[in-house]
Amino acid sequence: MSKAVNASDPKYSKLTIGVCPDQWGVWFPDDSKQMEPRRAWREMAEAGFEVIETGPYGYFPTDPEELQKWCDEYGMRVVAGTGWGVLHKQEAWETTLETFRAIAETHAAVGAEYIVHLPPLYRDDKTWEWTDDRVLSDDAWKLYVEHANVLGRILLDEYGLKMVLHPHGDSHIETPEEIARIFDATDPTYVNLCLDSGHVVYGGGDPVELCRKYPERITYVH
Repeated sequence: MSKAVNASDPKYSKLTIGVCPDQWGVWFPDDSKQMEPRRAWREMAEAGFEVIETGPYGYFPTDPEELQKWCDEYGMRVVAGTGWGVLHKQEAWETTLETFRAIAETHAAVGAEYIVHLPPLYRDDKTWEWTDDRVLSDDAWKLYVEHANVLGRILLDEYGLKMVLHPHGDSHIETPEEIARIFDATDPTYVNLCLDSGHVVYGGGDPVELCRKYPERITYVH
């Protein structure tokens, strides 16, 4: 099921449809409530998927040789990896960069094409307590954009991977205005968007309108 099939309109055959652990209830690298990684991978393959986004880094093997063995065994191909990273705080930058370099090394080695940047939330997703300012200051926005451009450039130039920012409910890329601001400020060579329709709607946006307005900036979809 790696290619969409639509006999009446061949243009849809251009779509590549893959799977990620989120669809199997996996959100964290390690959690006792989640199913065993090998079982999740096997079930995804049995469901007919041939293309996979690896989800939280550390759930599936981080050693590229081992990850490639899983791909070969089940006839699957890794298209992307994901990572959480703070871009708007200078004190968090080195940790974010270290995290994404580790993800990039693993995924570039198995032929992935994309890295999805997941933004931190401004409130805790379990307690709903506020953990950050809802609206970033001008200086924080400037830093967010600068670091996004730098991270995208490093991933593309050093690892051959294309970075896409993921809009997320209760994050600083949530509303249509915030997404537009990111588009206006970032370099399309290095920074584009992972369109997640659910999160866009949660933020008050229209996914179809986003596609119409920024078709060249939406290169990956959840």
